[in-house]
Amino acid sequence: MPELPDAEAFRRKVAKEALNKPVHRTTVQDDRLLADSFTPSALGRRLKSKSFTAVHRHGKILFLRQSRGGGCLVLRFGMTGSVSVCPKGHDRPDHTRAALRLSDGSRLVITSQRLLGHVAFTDNE
Repeated sequence: MPELPDAEAFRRKVAKEALNKPVHRTTVQDDRLLADSFTPSALGRRLKSKSFTAVHRHGKILFLRQSRGGGCLVLRFGMTGSVSVCPKGHDRPDHTRAALRLSDGSRLVITSQRLLGHVAFTDNE
């Protein structure tokens, strides 16, 4: 499992490189990453044209606050998960399970080798 310093590094990376950039497209390679009965199409609808205005960490969980409509994207990493921002034109990392294409062409990429983490939504972090 990523340790607390890893989770803080993920938070800082997202805060520096992914805030205030609208999501243009959402791709989910493995829907087992999605919590409960959440579907890839529901994730896409929930994020389409919205940006993240803030990112907070509570323990090893990240909360990405959404613009317009509120709510937070919740990232729990499990044993082998991570989040990164890939610049336009760069290949996705191995074990990419979901990618959010941002307005500048970069991608917010969620990886999980063992699929022990999950992505969810909450109205209140």
